[in-house]
Amino acid sequence: MAISRKIKRRPIEKGRAAKGLIIGALLAAAMIWIRAYAMLIPLALCVWAYISTLAFSLLANWVERRTPIGRKWLSWVLGAVFGAAGAAFIVTFVVSLATVSSPDGESRLYIVDKLHFGVACDTADAASYYRTHQLGRISHGDKAMVHTPMGPLATRIAARPGDTVAIVDAALFVNGEMADHGERALAVFKLRPRAPYTIVRQMRERMAEIEEDTHTSSVCDSATFRIPVAEREEKWKAYTYASILPNMDDERVFPWNTAYLWNAYHWGPIRLPKSGETISLTYANVMLYGPLVRRYEKTELRVQKGETYTFKLSYYMTLNDNRDIIADSRQFGPTPESHIISHILKL
Repeated sequence: MAISRKIKRRPIEKGRAAKGLIIGALLAAAMIWIRAYAMLIPLALCVWAYISTLAFSLLANWVERRTPIGRKWLSWVLGAVFGAAGAAFIVTFVVSLATVSSPDGESRLYIVDKLHFGVACDTADAASYYRTHQLGRISHGDKAMVHTPMGPLATRIAARPGDTVAIVDAALFVNGEMADHGERALAVFKLRPRAPYTIVRQMRERMAEIEEDTHTSSVCDSATFRIPVAEREEKWKAYTYASILPNMDDERVFPWNTAYLWNAYHWGPIRLPKSGETISLTYANVMLYGPLVRRYEKTELRVQKGETYTFKLSYYMTLNDNRDIIADSRQFGPTPESHIISHILKL
């Protein structure tokens, strides 16, 4: 027969109460800042249990009467529960490790920073979608993990909502200015007839450097060269041309319509829509933006005189450094902000 123990009411320790309230206030402010409102009630219960000696005594007596667990073990169990809750909070809203597929098909381990972009919430409904507060904004050149029809992919943000973006001879242009800088963007270019031998030798030496740095071997023949787009534009534009011509249509490329003769090396121009932006519905707009609105905003656009449409989501351009791999916005179309999962740190 269980013997009930009489519990004496003891005053709450001032030090424990002050410490618990300070920690609880800081955590509550953090949760409000990231809009994790559902976690405020469990947090309040945990803080109350921490600062209240009577609460722990009641729980300990109840456990001792019904289980062989003593107070010492109970404190360890509670510590483990609170630790697991804290770890889950960090992994969900702060930082974590993730294995993400790269455009070349290989899976790599990355450190995923969730505070930088914020965590996307209610992504299935464009009308109620929102992001938690973030430390920075989604900017040009950021490496990001995005959700695509092929699953999560690691890619790079090339342009933001409101930008007009185009790809000409594999080079990226944002708002009319070339945005490919440095040595990241690589593409295959053909050599023009009667190019000077000194230029050809320089290009071969540059290809050898790239292969050594990337630990890959190029499959280009003597008439083609995989070189940085920016260098081709600055140094070798007079001696090379894009391996894919402007009028070569690629059915894999957005908007998957023969009215737009776009391909991997010649894509756009297209203005990336902003949330709340209104456009007039024309045949050209419906063919271009209709697939996006149908897939992500669950709305069917139809051409009617005088009709307009207001976008519910903002859209970004994602682009791979290797322009020969089109697993990015060229294939899937501009990416809505709700499908940008998190910022990727180099690992």
